[in-house]
Formats: sequence, structure tokens, C-alpha cells
Amino acid sequence: MKRGQSIIELVFAIVLIGLVLTGVVSLIVKSSGGQTKSTARDKAVTLSRIAMETMVAESKNDPVAFWGRSGSMVCPGITEASYTCNISFVSVTDPPCTATTCRRVQVTINWQNESPITFERFFSR
Repeated sequence: MKRGQSIIELVFAIVLIGLVLTGVVSLIVKSSGGQTKSTARDKAVTLSRIAMETMVAESKNDPVAFWGRSGSMVCPGITEASYTCNISFVSVTDPPCTATTCRRVQVTINWQNESPITFERFFSR
């Protein structure tokens, strides 16, 4: 009966452990990268909601200013360093709307070389 392990069994065990540890470390690194991307996207969605709610409040509290807007503008109050926010105003002229009674507001958030998030809302008076 042999006692102990041969050198070949020892080398095989070390290689096998090395491969398993490499896979585990790679999985952990990829998982943390995905979590960071998800957090950044959640923040972009939150910023777009804040910008749109600002427009909703303006449409109710200062309708003259809201209905007088056209084109696009930078989102008021959004100062996050790695995010840019733009609001576009488009008059809707499909019946029964006219250029002064219906409007589509679009909030676009861009960040970190990712696809932008666009959020739209229809307004009428």
C-alpha cells in the first residue's frame, strides 16, 4: 500500500484550485461592474423624474411661463457632475389639439457613454 500523494496528483490539485479561484474572482469582478452600471441608471431615471415633476409643477403654478416655452432647455436644478439633462418642448397640432393647447415634453438624461434615458409626457390645457 502506498502512502502519501505523488507529485502528479499534487500538481493537478493545485492547477484545479487555481482554475476554480480564477473563475470565482472573475465572477465577482463582473458582478460588481454590473451593480455600478445599474446604480448609475437608477440615478438617471430619478433625475428624469425630478425634471419632469418640475415641469408638471410649473404647468400648474406658472402656466404662462410653461406654455410660453419652446425648443429645448437645460433641466433646472439638476447639477450632477456626470449627468446632462435636457428638456424639449414640442407643440402637438393633431386634432383636437392646437399649438397653444397641447404640448409634449421630453426629458433626456445622458451619462457615462451609456444609452440616454428619455421620458415623455403629454400636457393639455
